[in-house]
Amino acid sequence: MKNKTVCINLFCKQKSLLKTTIKNRQGKYEENIEFTTDPSMIKQADFILICVPTPVTKSKEPDLRYIKSAAEIVGRYLKRGAIVVLESTVYPGVTEEVVAPILEKESRLKCGVDFKISYSPERINPGDDAHALDKITKIVAGMDEEATEDLAELYGLITTVYKAKESGYHPQVILAGRAINDYMPRHIAEMAIKGLNETFLQAKTFTKYMCFFGKAFFSKERFVIKSSKVLIMALTYKENVPDTRESPVKEMVEELKEFGVEVYGDDSLLSKEGIESFDVKTLDFSFSTCFLFSKKKKCKVDCIIMEVVYDAFKEITLDALKGMMNDKSVLIDVRSIFTGEAAEKTVSSYRSL
Repeated sequence: MKNKTVCINLFCKQKSLLKTTIKNRQGKYEENIEFTTDPSMIKQADFILICVPTPVTKSKEPDLRYIKSAAEIVGRYLKRGAIVVLESTVYPGVTEEVVAPILEKESRLKCGVDFKISYSPERINPGDDAHALDKITKIVAGMDEEATEDLAELYGLITTVYKAKESGYHPQVILAGRAINDYMPRHIAEMAIKGLNETFLQAKTFTKYMCFFGKAFFSKERFVIKSSKVLIMALTYKENVPDTRESPVKEMVEELKEFGVEVYGDDSLLSKEGIESFDVKTLDFSFSTCFLFSKKKKCKVDCIIMEVVYDAFKEITLDALKGMMNDKSVLIDVRSIFTGEAAEKTVSSYRSL
């Protein structure tokens, strides 16, 4: 692995943002690293790592434009014998069916003969020091055994490596898994609504309103789900990281509001503006709950959804959560922080995935 050159293809508008101090596993400063925006430098690379964003479209389809653009640039300057590694998070098949053809077209080289492709998912959360590169197990998968061994040796310089075996992929399974993920925010919102519905029905909680129209009085009953208060705890995409990109909470909020409930949000990692960007109300913790209207009156919620598990949540007790809720309470414990038996004894309705 000596005298090998590695090129990391990133999506960054300013080269200065990349000029950070790089250390090896022994804590020593590395000097043999160069930052450049000149794509022709790719010609010198024995390994090219593509690490670009992979957002999703409004229709929940993977947005591969950054990957395609990076592959086009790499292909124009790809040298014979190089290994191109895709690190971006994608569904199975992208490396072979999307990246490889672009590389062949731009380079006029043959994949598997003149160059090789591989995949190694990044598996790192932005801002998560507990799962930095040198603290995780890096999965590597080359297009053949030789490429896999080369990658294992490369990544083995900085972290633990696991060599994946080729098992193929099935589009039907991929599409089914994606459909499940897309439906999950709606499913969690429906769990909350069903919990509220069942709790109120069991308690026979209806409100009667007297309406005056002219000289006549009319009495009507209205189900109270429309005025229920739901608190979502943790709004980010991943635990312990202030990254709200692709967070499913926004869809969850939209679904809850379809039923006319009031949605509140709480996230210790986000600013008030960050929380309100989810179209939810924030809490005023000087009263441990929110204020209603302009009156300094304590307000308790009817349902709490614990969407992502923060480390801080592990210290929260069921009694503490119960203290934030009304007598007829609903707890949606998405990640099963609590045991069902204990939770069912504390709150009126407990649900988890």
